Amino acid sequence: MISPFRKMDESPKSKWADIVSGELDRILGALHTDYVDVFNLTFPEDGYSREKFNLIMGVFREAVKDGRVRWIGCSSHEPRFLAELLRKYDCFDVVMVRYNYHLQEARDVLFPLCKTMEIGVVAMKPFCWPYYGIPFMRFGPVEGEEGSPYTPAQLCLRWILKSPEVATVVPSVNSLNELEENVAAVLKEGEVYEKILDKYLKAATGPEAREKLRRMLNDQNIDVKFFAEKALSELEEN
Repeated sequence: MISPFRKMDESPKSKWADIVSGELDRILGALHTDYVDVFNLTFPEDGYSREKFNLIMGVFREAVKDGRVRWIGCSSHEPRFLAELLRKYDCFDVVMVRYNYHLQEARDVLFPLCKTMEIGVVAMKPFCWPYYGIPFMRFGPVEGEEGSPYTPAQLCLRWILKSPEVATVVPSVNSLNELEENVAAVLKEGEVYEKILDKYLKAATGPEAREKLRRMLNDQNIDVKFFAEKALSELEEN
């Protein structure tokens, strides 16, 4: 992944192509490889300009020609912005967007376009909803989940993969147990109880959610503490 717009803003235009190509070489070096299958432009909406975008895509296309990159991708949290880029430039082979039970906008504004243009879709952030950075499972358990053939995390992955436009999903993995749980979600067959995900969403946004977020402030996981504090701050503002 590469997000070069801000670096480009800090440098003269004569250096822009070197910045983008240098970032690509740096990442390939860090991965100890001569090429990558998919190379993503990350957050094109952050600092976007048409001039910078066209230059970046030119460097990416040269990287495809010389074999350093096989397919060009894009990663974004803004499906509407990404859809406009695709309509204007038809420039990506793969896109990666946030898509989960809480954030379903991509299904309506981006997936049909990707299907028409034969662009692969990768779903990211499958668990961190409705608050960014906090797995929704932290607000459970909820009534009825014990009758599901899947764990809550597996249920979420299966729900995402129900969308035919989604090629794959990239969940976070912090342990071997989590890896095995994620893999089992693909291998196991069973009914996807959407009502359980709905109950999790209501639990995470209901009256008891603030107390659970406050308890997370004492969590040993630094990320959870940080995002819990952020979520509480946003709730108080609203």
